[in-house]
Amino acid sequence: MQTERSPFRLVQALRYIAAALVVVTHACYYTAERFDERAPQLAGIAGYGVWLFFAISGFVMVHVGDDLRRAPGSWHRFARARIARVVPLYWLMTTIKIIAVVLAGSLVVNSALDPQTVVASYLFLPSHDEAGAIHPLWGVGWTLMFEMAFYALMTLALAMRVDPLALCAPVLIAAASASLFRPATGSPWWFYADHVTLYFLAGMIIARGWRARRPVLTIALLGAVAVLTGTLGSVRAGRLDVEAAAVPLAISTVLTAAVWLEARVGRFVPRWVMIGGASSYALYLVHPLLAPAVPAVFAAVGASWAPWLVVVTITVGAMLVMAPLAHRFVEQPMNRAARRLLLPDRGVRSSPAKHLGPSSRTAVDRTRARRRRSPTAADPSPTRI
Repeated sequence: MQTERSPFRLVQALRYIAAALVVVTHACYYTAERFDERAPQLAGIAGYGVWLFFAISGFVMVHVGDDLRRAPGSWHRFARARIARVVPLYWLMTTIKIIAVVLAGSLVVNSALDPQTVVASYLFLPSHDEAGAIHPLWGVGWTLMFEMAFYALMTLALAMRVDPLALCAPVLIAAASASLFRPATGSPWWFYADHVTLYFLAGMIIARGWRARRPVLTIALLGAVAVLTGTLGSVRAGRLDVEAAAVPLAISTVLTAAVWLEARVGRFVPRWVMIGGASSYALYLVHPLLAPAVPAVFAAVGASWAPWLVVVTITVGAMLVMAPLAHRFVEQPMNRAARRLLLPDRGVRSSPAKHLGPSSRTAVDRTRARRRRSPTAADPSPTRI
C-alpha cells in the first residue's frame, strides 16, 4: 500500500517526461538554427513540460510541507534544503555562461553582461536585459525564478506555522489574475504576473486531496483552477480560448492519475526511468550547454544528407545519456557539499544511534544510506525546472 512516506515512482517518471519535452523542443530549435531550418519549432511542447514541472513542484511541496509545519523551527531547514538542492548546479551553469561570454562573446547567444542582470541571475530575481526582455543569463533559469518565489511562499507558511495551501492559494491566484494588467514594458516584478502560477496551485490541491483521500473534492477544485485559467486566457486573447482551460485540466489529470495509481502501477516503473527522473534537473539545466554541439558537428562535417529528424533524435538521445552522468558526477557532489555547509547534521550521532547497540547503529546507518540512494526519498522536489 502507498504511504505518505513512500516514493512516488510515477511522479518521478513524469519529471523525466517533463524534462524530455523541453529537450526535444530545444533540439529542434538548435537543429533549425545550426543545421536544417526545416526542423519544426515546438515551443508549445516545452511549455507543457514546464507546466508539468510546476504542478509536480506544488504537489511535492505540500506533501513535504504538511509534515514539516508540525515541527517548530522547520522553516529554516526547509529553506536551506531548497537552496542546497537548486542553487549549486544553476550557479555553475550561470558561471559557465559568464566565462564563455568573457572568452568568446561573439560566439555566445545573449552575450551582454549587464551587472544588474548578472546579480539578479545569481539571486533568482527578474531583471531586464539590454534588449528589455526579462530572463536570466542562463536562459532556462527563468522557470527557477518562479520556483524560488514559490519556495519563499512555502518557507513563509512554515515560519508562520499556517496551512501552506491557505497562504499560497490567494497569492498564486492574485499573481495569475494580475497577468490581465501586465504591461508590455515596465518593472521586472511584473514577471510574476503570469497564469503559470496556477499550475503550482493545481499540484498543491492534488497533494492535499490525496492526503485527505478526497478525490471528488480534488477533481472539483482542479476543475475550478482550469476554468480560472481558461477565463484568464480568454480575456487576454479577446476570444474564447478553450486550450487555456484544456491544458491545465489535462496536466492536472495526468498528475492526479499518477498519484492515485501509484500503489497499483508504480512498482512497474523501470529503474532507468527512475534514474532519468532523478537526473531531470541536470537534464533541464545542462542540455543548453551541450545539445547545440550535435547539429553544429553535423553541419561542420557537411552531412547535408542527414534528415533533420535524425539529427534531432541523436541530439535528444545524447542528452538523455549525458544527464545521469552530469547528475552523478557534477550535481550530486555539489549538492552534498552544499548540504554539509547549510545543513550540518548536528546531533545525528547522538540520536538515535548513539544510544543503541552496534547492530542497531548499523541498521540506522543502512536506513540512512537507502534514503540517500533513493531518488525520491533523498530529493522529493522536481525542479528541478
